[in-house]
Amino acid sequence: MTLERMSHARQPRGRALIYGHDRELLDSRRLLLEADGYTADTASDSPELEGHLLADTPYEVVVLCHTINETERGQIRHLLQKRNNAVPVYIMTTQTSPEIFLDEVARLTGNSVVLSKE
Repeated sequence: MTLERMSHARQPRGRALIYGHDRELLDSRRLLLEADGYTADTASDSPELEGHLLADTPYEVVVLCHTINETERGQIRHLLQKRNNAVPVYIMTTQTSPEIFLDEVARLTGNSVVLSKE
């Protein structure tokens, strides 16, 4: 059995915000999400992140790159709580493959994958 993604051409899957310090990683993760049917915004510093989070843009998930340290993660959680924003936060590691990344974002946003026999 293999995992096969549902066709996303008909319906957008939601909006994600990706935060990290490496612009190339941010862009590659944004492209992955966009190819999988999401709209994705990126932020590479705290003021840019706060601007996104304080705007009226609804996010289904916030993705934190492995380049974000524990102190920053705590500040982000605090900011989300302060705004009463129950958006799920996904923290990537250096071992997160593109497939796992997309599967976890789909799980957190309520977008399912379809199992099919091959």
